[in-house]
Amino acid sequence: MTEPLIIVNWDDYGHRTVRQWDSYDDLADEYWREWVERGDLPGAEWPEDSPANELVDEIVVRHAVDVMRLIEALVKRAPDDDSLRLLGAGLLEYLVRDDRSDDELIDQIARIAAVDARFRLALSGGWIGQDLDMARERRLLALGLTYPGERRAEE
Repeated sequence: MTEPLIIVNWDDYGHRTVRQWDSYDDLADEYWREWVERGDLPGAEWPEDSPANELVDEIVVRHAVDVMRLIEALVKRAPDDDSLRLLGAGLLEYLVRDDRSDDELIDQIARIAAVDARFRLALSGGWIGQDLDMARERRLLALGLTYPGERRAEE
């Protein structure tokens, strides 16, 4: 059993709210449920004032140790293909393009993508920007991310 996932919020009046999820699957279920309830699939802005969305964003932005366990849960629990592509265009794209993402993380993504068609579909929603070095760009293209415009000249 893993530790529960907890988020604590304080409003402007000093009131505290605490939310807890027992697993990444539970967090992923609520994350997608919030998207569906708001009618935000596909497209639109990230849901605001959403504890599940807030915790998911924090885990990805901080590059928490278990970030890939969360991503795998989100892929597994995504309600449809559009949701998977949205995940790729958002959280996954952010994660793979972030300077803190080292080769070990990209290797882990490659291992998952090699055996998981839904994960590959999610990756296909992500874009590669021109701010990456050529070696990273090649690896991400091989994983299924796409290039939004004209390819840059080889360096």
